[in-house]
Amino acid sequence: MSDCEVTESGSHGIYGQEGDLSVTNCAVSDVGGAGVALSEGALATVTDVSITDADTYGVYVKDADGVVSGVTMTTSGSQGIYITGGDGEITDVTVSGAGSSGVQVSTGDLTLSEATIGNVGGDAVYVSNGDALISDLQVVDLSSAQDEYSAVGGGIDVRGHALVTNTLIDKTEGYGLYAESAEVSYTTISNGVDRGVTIYGNSASSITYSDVIDNGSYGVVGVSKGTNGLQVSKSNITGNYEYGVYYAQLMDGCYVADNYRLSGVDTASGGTIDASFTTKGTQFIYLDSVTSPSSTEVSGTGPSTGS
Repeated sequence: MSDCEVTESGSHGIYGQEGDLSVTNCAVSDVGGAGVALSEGALATVTDVSITDADTYGVYVKDADGVVSGVTMTTSGSQGIYITGGDGEITDVTVSGAGSSGVQVSTGDLTLSEATIGNVGGDAVYVSNGDALISDLQVVDLSSAQDEYSAVGGGIDVRGHALVTNTLIDKTEGYGLYAESAEVSYTTISNGVDRGVTIYGNSASSITYSDVIDNGSYGVVGVSKGTNGLQVSKSNITGNYEYGVYYAQLMDGCYVADNYRLSGVDTASGGTIDASFTTKGTQFIYLDSVTSPSSTEVSGTGPSTGS
Protein backbone atom coordinates (compact mmCIF):
# COMPACT_ATOMS: atom_id res chain seq x y z
CA MET A 1 0.00 0.00 0.00
CA SER A 2 1.24 3.48 -0.81
CA ASP A 3 0.02 7.07 -0.83
CA CYS A 4 -3.00 6.31 1.35
CA GLU A 5 -4.92 7.81 4.23
CA VAL A 6 -6.76 5.70 6.79
CA THR A 7 -8.84 7.22 9.57
CA GLU A 8 -11.47 6.21 12.12
CA SER A 9 -11.13 2.47 11.62
CA GLY A 10 -12.82 0.33 14.24
CA SER A 11 -9.91 -2.12 14.16
CA HIS A 12 -6.40 -1.94 12.67
CA GLY A 13 -5.63 0.81 10.23
CA ILE A 14 -3.67 -1.37 7.77
CA TYR A 15 -3.45 -5.14 8.37
CA GLY A 16 -1.73 -8.03 6.61
CA GLN A 17 -1.42 -11.74 7.39
CA GLU A 18 0.74 -14.65 6.18
CA GLY A 19 2.84 -12.78 3.66
CA ASP A 20 4.86 -9.64 3.11
CA LEU A 21 3.44 -6.23 3.87
CA SER A 22 4.77 -2.99 2.46
CA VAL A 23 3.31 0.37 3.48
CA THR A 24 4.78 3.59 2.10
CA ASN A 25 3.85 7.24 2.36
CA CYS A 26 0.60 6.79 4.29
CA ALA A 27 -1.18 8.51 7.16
CA VAL A 28 -3.14 6.51 9.74
CA SER A 29 -5.16 8.07 12.54
CA ASP A 30 -7.89 7.33 15.08
CA VAL A 31 -7.92 3.55 14.78
CA GLY A 32 -9.30 0.97 17.20
CA GLY A 33 -6.36 -1.41 16.86
CA ALA A 34 -2.81 -1.02 15.55
CA GLY A 35 -1.88 1.63 13.04
CA VAL A 36 -0.04 -0.88 10.83
CA ALA A 37 0.04 -4.62 11.60
CA LEU A 38 1.42 -7.82 10.06
CA SER A 39 0.69 -11.20 11.64
CA GLU A 40 2.56 -14.42 10.83
CA GLY A 41 4.16 -13.16 7.68
CA ALA A 42 7.75 -12.91 6.49
CA LEU A 43 8.61 -9.21 6.28
CA ALA A 44 6.91 -5.94 7.09
CA THR A 45 8.35 -2.80 5.49
CA VAL A 46 6.90 0.45 6.82
CA THR A 47 8.34 3.62 5.31
CA ASP A 48 7.40 7.30 5.62
CA VAL A 49 4.20 6.67 7.57
CA SER A 50 2.55 8.84 10.23
CA ILE A 51 0.42 7.14 12.88
CA THR A 52 -1.72 9.10 15.34
CA ASP A 53 -4.05 7.85 18.06
CA ALA A 54 -3.92 4.06 17.74
CA ASP A 55 -5.80 2.21 20.48
CA THR A 56 -3.21 -0.57 20.70
CA TYR A 57 0.15 -0.50 18.85
CA GLY A 58 1.56 2.02 16.43
CA VAL A 59 3.35 -0.60 14.32
CA TYR A 60 2.89 -4.29 15.22
CA VAL A 61 4.80 -7.15 13.55
CA LYS A 62 4.27 -10.73 14.73
CA ASP A 63 6.39 -13.73 13.67
CA ALA A 64 8.12 -11.72 10.95
CA ASP A 65 10.99 -9.29 10.54
CA GLY A 66 10.25 -5.59 10.52
CA VAL A 67 12.01 -2.82 8.59
CA VAL A 68 10.69 0.53 9.78
CA SER A 69 11.97 3.93 8.66
CA GLY A 70 10.72 7.48 8.45
CA VAL A 71 7.82 6.76 10.82
CA THR A 72 6.27 9.24 13.22
CA MET A 73 4.08 7.62 15.88
CA THR A 74 2.09 9.87 18.19
CA THR A 75 -0.07 8.37 20.94
CA SER A 76 -0.80 4.64 21.13
CA GLY A 77 -2.42 2.57 23.84
CA SER A 78 0.47 0.13 24.00
CA GLN A 79 3.92 -0.09 22.35
CA GLY A 80 4.82 2.45 19.71
CA ILE A 81 6.70 -0.04 17.53
CA TYR A 82 6.49 -3.71 18.57
CA ILE A 83 8.16 -6.62 16.76
CA THR A 84 7.81 -10.11 18.24
CA GLY A 85 9.22 -13.30 16.81
CA GLY A 86 11.53 -11.54 14.37
CA ASP A 87 14.33 -9.01 14.01
CA GLY A 88 13.78 -5.27 13.87
CA GLU A 89 15.67 -2.78 11.70
CA ILE A 90 14.42 0.65 12.68
CA THR A 91 15.79 4.03 11.62
CA ASP A 92 14.76 7.67 11.51
CA VAL A 93 11.66 7.31 13.69
CA THR A 94 9.97 9.48 16.30
CA VAL A 95 7.80 7.83 18.93
CA SER A 96 5.90 9.83 21.55
CA GLY A 97 2.99 9.15 23.84
CA ALA A 98 3.09 5.36 23.68
CA GLY A 99 1.24 3.73 26.57
CA SER A 100 3.96 1.13 26.99
CA SER A 101 7.48 0.84 25.49
CA GLY A 102 8.45 3.16 22.68
CA VAL A 103 10.28 0.47 20.68
CA GLN A 104 10.14 -3.20 21.70
CA VAL A 105 11.55 -6.36 20.14
CA SER A 106 10.76 -9.75 21.69
CA THR A 107 12.65 -12.89 20.64
CA GLY A 108 14.76 -11.15 18.05
CA ASP A 109 17.59 -8.68 17.58
CA LEU A 110 17.22 -4.92 17.17
CA THR A 111 19.12 -2.43 15.06
CA LEU A 112 18.01 1.10 15.94
CA SER A 113 19.44 4.37 14.69
CA GLU A 114 18.50 8.04 14.37
CA ALA A 115 15.49 7.70 16.64
CA THR A 116 13.79 10.09 19.05
CA ILE A 117 11.60 8.65 21.80
CA GLY A 118 9.79 10.56 24.50
CA ASN A 119 6.98 10.55 27.02
CA VAL A 120 6.27 6.83 26.87
CA GLY A 121 4.60 4.74 29.58
CA GLY A 122 7.23 1.99 29.69
CA ASP A 123 10.86 1.64 28.59
CA ALA A 124 11.97 3.81 25.71
CA VAL A 125 13.67 0.74 24.16
CA TYR A 126 13.13 -2.84 25.35
CA VAL A 127 14.67 -6.01 23.89
CA SER A 128 13.43 -8.98 25.91
CA ASN A 129 15.39 -11.83 24.34
CA GLY A 130 18.04 -10.68 21.92
CA ASP A 131 20.87 -8.25 21.23
CA ALA A 132 20.73 -4.60 20.24
CA LEU A 133 22.83 -2.27 18.10
CA ILE A 134 21.80 1.29 18.94
CA SER A 135 23.21 4.57 17.65
CA ASP A 136 22.12 8.19 17.41
CA LEU A 137 19.20 7.71 19.78
CA GLN A 138 17.64 10.46 21.88
CA VAL A 139 15.38 9.60 24.80
CA VAL A 140 14.09 12.99 25.91
CA ASP A 141 11.05 14.82 27.25
CA LEU A 142 9.11 15.98 24.19
CA SER A 143 6.35 17.75 26.13
CA SER A 144 5.89 21.46 25.51
CA ALA A 145 6.17 22.27 29.20
CA GLN A 146 9.27 20.06 29.65
CA ASP A 147 7.80 18.69 32.89
CA GLU A 148 7.34 14.98 32.14
CA TYR A 149 9.52 11.88 32.20
CA SER A 150 10.96 10.86 28.86
CA ALA A 151 10.08 7.29 29.89
CA VAL A 152 8.10 6.07 32.88
CA GLY A 153 10.24 2.92 32.68
CA GLY A 154 13.92 2.86 31.72
CA GLY A 155 15.82 4.30 28.80
CA ILE A 156 17.31 1.14 27.25
CA ASP A 157 16.60 -2.35 28.61
CA VAL A 158 18.32 -5.18 26.71
CA ARG A 159 18.19 -8.76 28.01
CA GLY A 160 21.25 -9.60 25.95
CA HIS A 161 24.22 -7.62 24.60
CA ALA A 162 23.79 -3.92 23.85
CA LEU A 163 26.14 -1.88 21.70
CA VAL A 164 25.21 1.77 22.28
CA THR A 165 26.92 4.82 20.80
CA ASN A 166 26.24 8.52 20.26
CA THR A 167 23.10 8.41 22.41
CA LEU A 168 21.37 10.69 24.92
CA ILE A 169 19.13 9.25 27.65
CA ASP A 170 17.62 11.93 29.85
CA LYS A 171 14.93 12.12 32.54
CA THR A 172 13.82 8.50 32.77
CA GLU A 173 11.97 7.24 35.83
CA GLY A 174 13.70 3.85 35.74
CA TYR A 175 17.32 2.88 34.98
CA GLY A 176 19.00 4.79 32.16
CA LEU A 177 20.57 1.62 30.72
CA TYR A 178 20.01 -1.97 31.89
CA ALA A 179 21.68 -4.84 30.03
CA GLU A 180 23.21 -8.26 30.48
CA SER A 181 26.35 -6.89 28.86
CA ALA A 182 27.08 -3.69 26.97
CA GLU A 183 29.58 -1.61 25.06
CA VAL A 184 28.68 2.04 25.58
CA SER A 185 30.53 4.93 23.97
CA TYR A 186 29.98 8.65 23.41
CA THR A 187 26.73 8.52 25.34
CA THR A 188 25.16 10.69 28.04
CA ILE A 189 22.83 9.26 30.68
CA SER A 190 21.48 12.02 32.86
CA ASN A 191 18.81 13.26 35.27
CA GLY A 192 17.17 9.89 35.84
CA VAL A 193 15.24 9.06 38.98
CA ASP A 194 17.08 5.74 39.48
CA ARG A 195 20.47 4.31 38.45
CA GLY A 196 22.33 5.51 35.41
CA VAL A 197 23.73 2.15 34.20
CA THR A 198 23.25 -1.39 35.50
CA ILE A 199 25.08 -4.39 33.98
CA TYR A 200 23.71 -7.66 35.37
CA GLY A 201 25.77 -10.32 33.57
CA ASN A 202 29.36 -11.57 33.81
CA SER A 203 30.46 -11.03 30.19
CA ALA A 204 32.88 -8.27 29.23
CA SER A 205 31.31 -4.80 29.21
CA SER A 206 32.70 -1.32 28.72
CA ILE A 207 31.75 2.33 29.08
CA THR A 208 34.01 4.81 27.29
CA TYR A 209 33.91 8.53 26.54
CA SER A 210 30.53 8.83 28.19
CA ASP A 211 28.83 10.94 30.85
CA VAL A 212 26.74 9.44 33.64
CA ILE A 213 25.54 12.49 35.51
CA ASP A 214 22.95 13.72 38.00
CA ASN A 215 21.01 10.49 38.43
CA GLY A 216 18.95 9.78 41.55
CA SER A 217 20.77 6.62 42.61
CA TYR A 218 24.10 4.99 41.64
CA GLY A 219 25.90 6.13 38.51
CA VAL A 220 27.28 2.80 37.20
CA VAL A 221 26.70 -0.63 38.78
CA GLY A 222 28.26 -3.97 37.79
CA VAL A 223 27.78 -7.43 39.27
CA SER A 224 28.98 -8.53 42.69
CA LYS A 225 29.31 -12.27 42.04
CA GLY A 226 31.15 -14.31 39.46
CA THR A 227 33.38 -12.63 36.91
CA ASN A 228 32.90 -8.88 36.76
CA GLY A 229 33.93 -7.82 33.27
CA LEU A 230 32.87 -4.16 33.50
CA GLN A 231 35.48 -1.53 32.61
CA VAL A 232 34.80 2.21 32.72
CA SER A 233 37.27 4.53 31.01
CA LYS A 234 37.67 8.17 29.92
CA SER A 235 34.25 9.08 31.28
CA ASN A 236 32.68 11.64 33.60
CA ILE A 237 30.74 10.17 36.53
CA THR A 238 29.36 13.14 38.42
CA GLY A 239 26.48 14.36 40.54
CA ASN A 240 24.84 10.97 41.16
CA TYR A 241 23.04 10.62 44.48
CA GLU A 242 24.71 7.34 45.47
CA TYR A 243 28.20 6.05 44.61
CA GLY A 244 29.47 6.99 41.18
CA VAL A 245 30.74 3.48 40.33
CA TYR A 246 29.76 0.37 42.30
CA TYR A 247 31.32 -3.03 41.46
CA ALA A 248 33.60 -2.95 38.42
CA GLN A 249 36.78 -4.59 37.21
CA LEU A 250 38.57 -1.42 36.18
CA MET A 251 38.04 2.33 36.18
CA ASP A 252 40.66 4.15 34.12
CA GLY A 253 41.10 7.85 33.40
CA CYS A 254 37.68 8.85 34.73
CA TYR A 255 36.57 12.09 36.36
CA VAL A 256 34.55 11.14 39.44
CA ALA A 257 33.11 14.12 41.28
CA ASP A 258 30.25 15.24 43.52
CA ASN A 259 28.67 11.80 43.90
CA TYR A 260 27.31 10.20 47.06
CA ARG A 261 26.11 13.56 48.34
CA LEU A 262 29.72 14.75 48.53
CA SER A 263 31.44 17.75 47.01
CA GLY A 264 34.77 17.53 45.23
CA VAL A 265 36.76 15.11 43.10
CA ASP A 266 37.66 11.54 44.06
CA THR A 267 41.25 10.91 42.93
CA ALA A 268 41.94 7.71 44.87
CA SER A 269 43.70 4.91 42.95
CA GLY A 270 45.00 1.42 43.53
CA GLY A 271 43.98 -2.19 43.51
CA THR A 272 44.84 -5.17 41.35
CA ILE A 273 42.74 -6.75 38.61
CA ASP A 274 40.89 -9.86 39.84
CA ALA A 275 41.13 -8.81 43.45
CA SER A 276 38.05 -9.01 45.63
CA PHE A 277 36.54 -5.62 44.94
CA THR A 278 38.41 -3.94 47.76
CA THR A 279 39.45 -0.67 46.16
CA LYS A 280 37.41 2.13 47.63
CA GLY A 281 37.28 5.87 47.31
CA THR A 282 34.91 8.38 48.77
CA GLN A 283 32.63 8.22 45.69
CA PHE A 284 33.26 4.74 44.30
CA ILE A 285 33.34 1.39 46.03
CA TYR A 286 34.20 -2.26 45.32
CA LEU A 287 36.44 -1.95 42.26
CA ASP A 288 39.29 -4.27 41.35
CA SER A 289 41.47 -1.43 40.12
CA VAL A 290 41.48 2.33 39.63
CA THR A 291 44.11 3.82 37.34
CA SER A 292 44.93 7.35 36.20
CA PRO A 293 42.05 9.13 37.96
CA SER A 294 41.39 12.52 36.42
CA SER A 295 41.24 15.64 38.56
CA THR A 296 39.44 17.58 35.83
CA GLU A 297 36.52 16.86 33.56
CA VAL A 298 37.28 14.54 30.65
CA SER A 299 36.68 16.24 27.29
CA GLY A 300 35.27 14.74 24.12
CA THR A 301 32.63 12.68 25.89
CA GLY A 302 28.93 12.26 25.15
CA PRO A 303 27.06 12.31 21.83
CA SER A 304 28.30 14.57 19.07
CA THR A 305 26.53 17.90 18.60
CA GLY A 306 23.37 17.66 16.52
CA SER A 307 22.81 13.94 17.04
